[in-house]
Amino acid sequence: MNIQILHLSDIHFKTSGNSLLEKKESFLNALKNEVKTEAILLLSGDSAFSGKTEEFNVSEKFIKEIIEEIKSYSGKNVIPIVVPGNHDCQDLATSDPVRETLLETLQNKNNQPKYELIENVSKNLSNYYVYESKLNKSLEKLFSNKLITIYKLILNGKKILFYCYNTAFQSILHEQAGKMILPLNLINDEYFNEKADLKISCFHHPLHWLNPENQRLFRSHIEKSSDFYFTGHEHIDTKSVKNNLDGNYIYHIEGDVLQDSDSKQISGFNLINIDIENEKLQIKNYKYRGDKYIEASDNNKFHSFKRGAVTINNPFKLKKTFKNELDDVGANFTHPNINKINLSDIYVSPNLEIITNNEDIEQSSVLTINSDKILNDISDDIRIIFSGSENIGKTSLLKRLFKKLHNLNKVPILLDGYNIKSTNVGDFDKILSKAFFSQYNSEEIEDFNQLDKKELVILIDDFNKIKINLRYKARLLKNLVSNYNNLIITGNELMSLEDIVTDEKIDEDLYSSFDLYSLKEFGYQLRNELINKWNILGVEHIITEDERIKKLQYCETVINTVTGINFVPCYPFFLLTILQSIELGNPTDLSASTFGYYYQFLIQKSFKNILTSQREITEYENYLSQLSFFLFTNSLRDFDISELKKFDKGYRNVYPISHSLDKILNNLENAKIIENIEGVLEYKYSYIHYYFISKYLSNTIIEEKTKEEIDNLIENLHRNENSNILMFLTHHSNDKYLLVNLLNKSKSIFKDLEPCKLEDDIKNINKLGNKLPDLVFENRSVDDYRHKENKLKDENTNEINDPEENDDSENLDIVAKLNTAFKAIEIVGQILKNNYGKIEKDNIEELIEETILLGLRTLNVFFKIIEENSEFVVNQVNAIITEIEKARGKKVDNPKKIESLSKSTLFSLCNQMSYSFIKKISDSIGTEYLDEILEKVYAKQDYNSVKLVKLAIKLDHYSSFPDTEIKKLKKEFKSAYLPMSVMKRLVVNHLYLYPTNHKQKSRLLEFLQIPIKSQIKIDQTSKQKK
Repeated sequence: MNIQILHLSDIHFKTSGNSLLEKKESFLNALKNEVKTEAILLLSGDSAFSGKTEEFNVSEKFIKEIIEEIKSYSGKNVIPIVVPGNHDCQDLATSDPVRETLLETLQNKNNQPKYELIENVSKNLSNYYVYESKLNKSLEKLFSNKLITIYKLILNGKKILFYCYNTAFQSILHEQAGKMILPLNLINDEYFNEKADLKISCFHHPLHWLNPENQRLFRSHIEKSSDFYFTGHEHIDTKSVKNNLDGNYIYHIEGDVLQDSDSKQISGFNLINIDIENEKLQIKNYKYRGDKYIEASDNNKFHSFKRGAVTINNPFKLKKTFKNELDDVGANFTHPNINKINLSDIYVSPNLEIITNNEDIEQSSVLTINSDKILNDISDDIRIIFSGSENIGKTSLLKRLFKKLHNLNKVPILLDGYNIKSTNVGDFDKILSKAFFSQYNSEEIEDFNQLDKKELVILIDDFNKIKINLRYKARLLKNLVSNYNNLIITGNELMSLEDIVTDEKIDEDLYSSFDLYSLKEFGYQLRNELINKWNILGVEHIITEDERIKKLQYCETVINTVTGINFVPCYPFFLLTILQSIELGNPTDLSASTFGYYYQFLIQKSFKNILTSQREITEYENYLSQLSFFLFTNSLRDFDISELKKFDKGYRNVYPISHSLDKILNNLENAKIIENIEGVLEYKYSYIHYYFISKYLSNTIIEEKTKEEIDNLIENLHRNENSNILMFLTHHSNDKYLLVNLLNKSKSIFKDLEPCKLEDDIKNINKLGNKLPDLVFENRSVDDYRHKENKLKDENTNEINDPEENDDSENLDIVAKLNTAFKAIEIVGQILKNNYGKIEKDNIEELIEETILLGLRTLNVFFKIIEENSEFVVNQVNAIITEIEKARGKKVDNPKKIESLSKSTLFSLCNQMSYSFIKKISDSIGTEYLDEILEKVYAKQDYNSVKLVKLAIKLDHYSSFPDTEIKKLKKEFKSAYLPMSVMKRLVVNHLYLYPTNHKQKSRLLEFLQIPIKSQIKIDQTSKQKK
């Protein structure tokens, strides 16, 4: 065993009445056979109760006696190290207006105070400083001031550095989490460059006691400089390890309270054994029980221990300015909780599609991995090409790779392809040398010239932007491969290596020497991770689990709606833009929950990059509205410059515009609104196309020609383009003409069918479920369930195809009619949310009622078939199950069992259909703000199905849990098997998706007679704040 640390915390010694002194013998008995080598006694704050000299004297005497008795018993030295805690400050109960003013100044200086201010504020620790000097006097001190003291210690042949921080200098009598700061501007980075076998930080207050901005910076600092950090203050022993994306490990150990002021029986401490050579770690916690200290049950377990990559120092140090550049997000995003967003705050590793040149592999065989795997598998002879669209995250991935490589003691150099203008290796070396000296703290040319090529890794971003033609790019690539061992390249989705390698003189197979990957859009799970990181930024230790999940759900709903089916690509840039717009919007404003609001935000953001005045923005909006409608009426999605000139000439005859066509086109390309691919022009993203067509229709809606166009769109609502335009039109317009015609269209869909009531109309289906299918509540965390659901969505995404569009409105097939119904439900929902407060109550009521009835009529399409042909359908399912059983080689000799299974399968299908339609209606019209009107509709349509819609809306969209509603429905659905089954599923789904306290969850599941698969754990835990 190399290193032993006895971790004590929060002793709170008083001048008298110290229960710990009574436990001294028990304390020594627990330790005497455990200390087997020279050890460290690390005390993470609160030696005293109120900072009195007499209290420190008691503490000093206790510690020295412990050390002496351990040495007497085992012959092993124990070296003490102490840091200050809030209880080590004297006179905190005494009013001190001057110090209070200084503290206020400290907290308002944007974390950049002067050192004189720290000295003045920390005078309440003068008694502690005397005590510290007595105990820590045997240690070699490398640096010391009022914020940090750095000690060097050689222990058992290992060099250990201790970074002892003073978070208590600013303590007050009643502290608040999230208010304190540790001014990093007064701590020089050079203090942390010295190499060591182990680097340990210690401070009293856990990180969340610092204000959010400072907490983030200090955490980053600790993670870059330490293998371990020890804290105290909260009287709860915990241990954790964090492995970040840069391959850095850091271990956090919180100290137990050794002497509690309120209870003599509460006492505990930690003993840590670190085997550096064999990379093992053991953390023992001892609790006082009865009359002795008892080890926790899992104390003897050894864990794998890995040193943090960043603490094993790379000899080539990065410049501070370049470090900042590596952590720069690359766009001007803002967040209300912190001053500056860093890439490390929000980075989520993208998924990659492996591109193979193996023609034998079927086209449908897509191999996908997460980029973390590449980060973790990096070794020697690195040859990688990443391709992907603009804004998909290639540059951010390179930055993360750079940091990872540097942490592995490689020497990465990052280049911008735009700066490469020659195939000559000598010219390339000059660019490489210039980049090296701009990125590293080195001034000697020999440092660059003598670099080991095995350690040098060249990262070229935007290879497609190199200012040479394809033929010469091939020669450049050959020269790079010939002269450098390690290359990582990024390029756009059009950059194919097969296109680059076109020079007949190059017979080497460059293609096979590279691993090729394409960055994929974020799926549901990666979106979830990004949203979570954004939402907890600056408040990770303050936000409650309930708040976090509700905000996550809201943001997921917005993003999934806005991205739609390829409306906006799910690239980090766009997702972050939407998240920022959510923060800027008013969460109580219903219009902020509609997708038009976010598309407008994206377009306005694009305009601000190219235009300087509102007048110009107005001109461009009108120009694009007219252009979009011109393209729509001519059935064009892409166009060439001649068609644009034709439009432009006609436009200028009618409307004034200050910019020339060339300038307009150049601006629109730079703003990423229009893209030009070899002379073919089109909108870069489909949402821009729909947005401006609908804006044109909104601007001209009083004209008869526009009304005819809208009538045609509504009549052919099943066509995706039409429904998308109408969806956007609801954002621009609340014209009654649009409302009335959409309402009439909704009423015409499946008009010959009654709404499904889930009552006597499904009596044959209810007979199938006389024994309800078993519904079991699986005990898992909300995040685990969401992860599982998102993973399933990601797996199924590529399998979802839109129904074929059929322009013959008189002969629409059933799938197209269903699609029309779904689109109508979505559009009416957007009308309600976009125009809340602008539509009369009677009209809102009619819209809500028709949306519910349309959804239930559509559900009845399925149920009519089953209800009227239940025996036939059961027989068909019988036949299918029989064939499956035979194919599995099983005997089919129990017809009753097969029939029972068939009925159960059919009932489950009906259950699934009912649940899906009710959730669809809830998602469309659900909002607590329309409660009064919703209640009127429920009263008029008092069916079982509508009662389930009501429950779904209350579960998904209301702030309070509908206990009364559930109790009432259980009684009403006693013999209604299908409604009962749907109700249970709605409730269980809510419990999976949202945190619910243990008591309420248990009571609810017991009431609904839903068994729990395993013991429920409490969803929400809280720490005792001391």
